[in-house]
Amino acid sequence: MSVSKFGAKLKTDHPLKPGTEIRLKSKARSEDALFQVVWTGRDGTLRAGEVGIQYVKVSNFLGVAFPD
Repeated sequence: MSVSKFGAKLKTDHPLKPGTEIRLKSKARSEDALFQVVWTGRDGTLRAGEVGIQYVKVSNFLGVAFPD
């Protein structure tokens, strides 16, 4: 997983399409956050199964604080 101030890139076996909203839940904390899929890796490439997600409402859910 790669993390940025606005979202993350992760790998999944679930087929997702850009524009899809997904809710991620933390295993360590009783929190969740809503994200939107903004990018998907093309099938048949090394990026297959990778998705780029961005916060619907920016928060510190992913546990990394970035300066303003």
